[in-house]
Order: sequence, then C-alpha cells, then structure tokens
Amino acid sequence: MLLGYIIRLAAPAIIRWYTRRMLRHFEQYHQTIFKNSQAEESTNQEPNKKSPSSLDNVGDYVDFEEIKD
Repeated sequence: MLLGYIIRLAAPAIIRWYTRRMLRHFEQYHQTIFKNSQAEESTNQEPNKKSPSSLDNVGDYVDFEEIKD
C-alpha cells in the first residue's frame, strides 16, 4: 500500500524525466543528420555545375501523337 502511494507520486516525475531525455536524444540525432546532409549537399553541388554540359548529349526529343481508331 505504501509502495503504491510512492509510485503514484514518483511516476509523473519519472515520466517527465524520461520524455525530456528522449527529446534531447531525438534533437541531437536530427541535428547530426541535418549537419551531415548539409555537408553532403555542399560536396555534391560542385559536380552539378558540370551537369548542364552533359545534358547536350542526351538524345532526340520524340513527340508522340494519339491515334484514334
């Protein structure tokens, strides 16, 4: 009976502590992913400058028309 009373008093504090802890871990995880994705984008932007010249050798454009039977 005393243990149940103590658990009822402590449970909200424990849940609050755990949710704040998980929120911090979640934010840190997404910050590292965001920083890594920005670093990859900056390294990937340099080769993209050459890509418009490579689009010249793509091929011919074919315009298809619908044929009604």
